[in-house]
Amino acid sequence: MTYKALTLFMAPLLAVPLFAALCAGPAQAQDAQTKTLMQFAANNAGFDKKVEETGRILYRQQIENCSTVDRAVRQLPTPYGNLRYPPDVPGFPAPVHGLWAEHVKILGCGKLWQVNMLAIGREEKDGPMLMALLPGETKADPGTQRTAERMGATTIRKADSSCADDPLATYTRLLGYKQLDGSVGKKDAKEGWFEEWTYRFCQKTIPIQMAFVPDGRDGYEIKARLTEVGASPPVAKPPVTPVADPAAPKAPEAPKPPSASLLTTEDSVPPAE
Repeated sequence: MTYKALTLFMAPLLAVPLFAALCAGPAQAQDAQTKTLMQFAANNAGFDKKVEETGRILYRQQIENCSTVDRAVRQLPTPYGNLRYPPDVPGFPAPVHGLWAEHVKILGCGKLWQVNMLAIGREEKDGPMLMALLPGETKADPGTQRTAERMGATTIRKADSSCADDPLATYTRLLGYKQLDGSVGKKDAKEGWFEEWTYRFCQKTIPIQMAFVPDGRDGYEIKARLTEVGASPPVAKPPVTPVADPAAPKAPEAPKPPSASLLTTEDSVPPAE
């Protein structure tokens, strides 16, 4: 199944939302804005604590396998929108406009998990707003996540129409990046990437493999397919060059064209072999 989604699209994201959804801005922030966001992240203990506490709450809501939190560590944020900061404020104030993602890695039950939040800049004294995103390692922006989530659910329903439940995406895992030669690797070659999304559907755990390929219009062409758990993404096979069999008889040579002296004005000379 294929669907083309623009990264500028934004919609309500999960069955476990924290706050109302807003419309997303541009998908990529400028380098200067990214640097300023990193400085804000490193110099605001209050917001850092808020992100970590919210991550713990989401972890207990979203991760079915474990509710124990042994350790939670905030990761570097991911900028999405056109971030704007308050003028003439000393230090490293929070953005008052724009979108970015916050990530918290949590160690629980002997496994490492990741929960994600969308941060929304605002001028209120409480600071940026946080809302739930899909847990896991997905590289997709919030709007693309929403589109891929619907595609995965539709793919599952088409394969099994015996149950009336709504498929629910529960976790995402990055499989690798598409390389220039069509293989899958760890380096981001800007050719797209592959993920495995886990869904809960009618008391079953169903994996869906997602492919995200840039469509050249600031968006992605998304493909979803049912797979086995942990299956490798499809890899483009190199073209096979036929090798001549030395034992095979040679093809007969093409007949030579008649000499020019035998041609009339209505005849045409075939191209030379």
